[in-house]
Amino acid sequence: MRTTYRGGMNQDAKYQINRINLHTLRNRQEQRVIEAMRKLLPQAEDFCGCRICMEDIYAAALSKLPAQYVPNGSLVVRRVGPSDSDIEQIVHGVLDQVRLHPNHSQTGNEAR
Repeated sequence: MRTTYRGGMNQDAKYQINRINLHTLRNRQEQRVIEAMRKLLPQAEDFCGCRICMEDIYAAALSKLPAQYVPNGSLVVRRVGPSDSDIEQIVHGVLDQVRLHPNHSQTGNEAR
């Protein structure tokens, strides 16, 4: 599925330079943060789980980690950087922060 942006540029073209598509580059930490969120969210008490809070946790956790960009689907043999435990600690801290100070009203679960 291709999304068209202003000026008629589709998503593939938006990430192309000299006919090379860079759209498939991914930060390795993205999937690791998602895995930590999947593990920790079921244990979180008083967490609304709306889209806004989920995105806030995801973005805040990623901003606390060093980026490690790799082509999507490439084999990464050596894992360098924070351990899974470190990432879980970061996600846990951010989850608590978002839970205590959501970016919406306390009854604002309409963003789900």
